[in-house]
Parts: sequence; C-alpha cells; structure tokens
Amino acid sequence: MRWLALFLLLIGSCSRPDKDAPRILSASPQEPAAVEAPLGDPYFAETIDQPLVRILAPSEEDLVTNPVIITVSTYNIHRYELYENKVLIRRETAPLEHSDIQWTMLDTGLPHTVELFGFNTAGEEVAYDRVRVIPLPEMDLSKGDLVGNLWISYYYLSREVDFGVREEIVLRDSQCVPLAVVDYAYMAEVCVEGSGQLLDHGIINFAKRCNCSVPCPYGGGKICYTELSREKFPWGSGAGSKALIPFRSLAVDNNVIPHNELIYMEEWDGVYIPPRDGIGNFIHDGCFIAHDVGGWIKNDHFDFFTGTHGMWLDLERIAPTRSRFTLYTNPGRCKWLRDYISHKQGTSGTRPDTIH
Repeated sequence: MRWLALFLLLIGSCSRPDKDAPRILSASPQEPAAVEAPLGDPYFAETIDQPLVRILAPSEEDLVTNPVIITVSTYNIHRYELYENKVLIRRETAPLEHSDIQWTMLDTGLPHTVELFGFNTAGEEVAYDRVRVIPLPEMDLSKGDLVGNLWISYYYLSREVDFGVREEIVLRDSQCVPLAVVDYAYMAEVCVEGSGQLLDHGIINFAKRCNCSVPCPYGGGKICYTELSREKFPWGSGAGSKALIPFRSLAVDNNVIPHNELIYMEEWDGVYIPPRDGIGNFIHDGCFIAHDVGGWIKNDHFDFFTGTHGMWLDLERIAPTRSRFTLYTNPGRCKWLRDYISHKQGTSGTRPDTIH
C-alpha cells in the first residue's frame, strides 16, 4: 500500500496546474493533510521517492516569540519558497534536505499562516505544506530608570465605622456647607489620611484648606472636604483626580518622581500580600503608579496606599515604616498597569477597585 500512498501524495500536491498564477493569493490553497498521509515523519525517513516539503517547526497553533526559527525539510524538489501571510521569506534553489531559517514575524496577535512550496526544474509546483502559528509580543522586562533608595510609609482609606458614633465634629465641604458630624478621633485620622468613608458609605476627600473647619490635631491646618462618586472613587482620590488603588497607588514628591509615573520596586516583586478586609491574597509584581502627593511626602520618602487600616498593620510586619526600597521609573515590565487603568476607565467609565 506504500506505493498507493505515495501516488496519492504526488497527485494531491500537484493541484496547481498554472505555474504562472499567484501561488500565495489563491483563495483555496491545498490542504496540508495531503503531505501528512501515512508516510510518517519525513525527517526520519531513509528514502523519499516523491517530491515533498514539510514544515517541521513550529507546529500547528504554536505560540512563538521573535525571532522564530522555522525548520523545513525538502525532498526531490528543485526549488522551495517560504511565505508568511503571503509575504516571501525565503527562496532557495537545490536546497539541502533540512534548513533552519531565522525570521522575525511581521507583527503579533492573530494567527499567521506559514506556507512552504516545492517546485520542480520546470517551475511547476509539486509539493506544499503549511502551519498556522500565533506570534506573541516581545516582553519588555526592563526595570526602568533608577531614582534611588527611598523610605516607605503607609496610608489608607479611613473608615468611620472603625470609630465611635459620637457626633462631636462637623466636617464641611469647600463651600463650608456641613457634610457630616463625626467622632473627633475619626476627624483626626481622616485629615491625615486624606480620604475617608462615612457610615453611609459616602466617600470624602481632601478638597482644600479653609477657615471654617477645626484644625487637624496633627498639623496640616484646617481642612474642608469634597464628596466623591463611590463608583468612580471607591478608595478616594489622589492628586489630579486619580482614583486611588490599593497596593498600586503611591504618594510621592513630584520633584523626585513625576505625577502619574509608573514605578517599579524589585523588593516588592514576588511578595505575598495576605488577605484582609476583602482585598489582598495575591503575589505582588513590584509595579506601582504615582497617583498622589502629600504634605509630609518630601525628597526620599514615598507613601504606599494599603486600602485599609488592617492591611496597613499586616504590611508593617512585612516592611516596617522607614524601610528603604529601590525605585525605578518608566519600567517596561509595568506598562501593563497604565494600559489596564486606561482600559477600565475607557470601557466601563469606572475606576478599578484593586488590581492584582
């Protein structure tokens, strides 16, 4: 039966009688099954009697990265041509039986078709094979530009539910209109943290310094607040109306790190963030973004937004306040973070609560 299989192979591979027609632009190319008849793998065959071409690597539906090594085998042909998505990659006359061809795919994303054609001395197409592969984008794992060694502190969304319910102090908006009457201890904390959640789950945020409020007990003057959209700012707002994101947002000195700059810290890369208050429980990749500023954040100091008070206490056990970290800006490995934030804002109109 071997002679019959070889005969069928030859007949099937010669299905393009017009040698002058555009071979790659054909709407119905020969199916590769014709060269995958029961010949076995020609790479290991001792003799091949009929014309044959085969793409040995990569395999069908492989995920590949640039540059790609394309391994082809050719038997009893005069010339072969190799194409990617109808673009000629290589043309060889009287090739060796096995060839490794290094090639950079034209772009990434959707499946690409790699086609191999074999021709006889008369220029007739006598053999064909193809595979479809998916090129992956090149990974930029660069750390970025070194800023220096900075020390850490933490901040979070202050929640009124964690305090008493005594109505002692009036919180006012930027027009001096009362927003809420709260416990004094809560007022003292929220004016330090900058953002807070009221008992009714309303989100308030630092608006400006004003004369109609009581002074913060820890300094910072008299502060008035603004009420934010809970959908857009579930964790409060940083500078420039940037929604704060637990484990990702940092407050920095903009004389040291520009606003909205991506930041990478190798010391946080691979650190397990424990579960607490419905957030956490993931392994950090060291990627952050400079969403915020602060009156006490100067020079070699940055503030890490933890989301909740309880999470702050957990992270203190991992990296106590005043621990030092090496910061890089413009890290290639963290570009995904800006893309993700932009995607969430553009597609849903909401801000991401947390990013793991």
